[in-house]
Amino acid sequence: MDKGKNVGMVRKVDGLGRIVLPIELRRSLEIELGDPVEYFADDSRLIIRKYRTYECMFCSSTEQLTYFKEYFICSSCTKDASNNGVEHEWEQPMDVIHDTETVSKPALVEMRKTRSKDTAHKLAKIMNDHPHSSQKQWAVLLV
Repeated sequence: MDKGKNVGMVRKVDGLGRIVLPIELRRSLEIELGDPVEYFADDSRLIIRKYRTYECMFCSSTEQLTYFKEYFICSSCTKDASNNGVEHEWEQPMDVIHDTETVSKPALVEMRKTRSKDTAHKLAKIMNDHPHSSQKQWAVLLV
């Protein structure tokens, strides 16, 4: 493994074998509460990094994924969505991403930032257009 950057932080392992990652470190690595992390070790080092998973936003499948509007969607859910009679603004999907392919970290960071903003704007518009609908109905319209 390559020699990592020394951030000058020391933490003790607690009685349950846990190590607390300081907020500054979590922010710089973009690790949010509940995010999965993966561990790597060699003879003298332990490396922790945020685990990047590619799964369908609807069914969590990892097979036959297509990247569409900031999300990964499997071919089965894409087919289901196109067959339910609801009109969608479908963009031309990108190539299918296989298990051996990766998306660069800057691209993932940008995807997350724009996805949150886009979803918030879309929800605000839906709430304005359908003020008497329930949260469940808004959720259906949001997808």
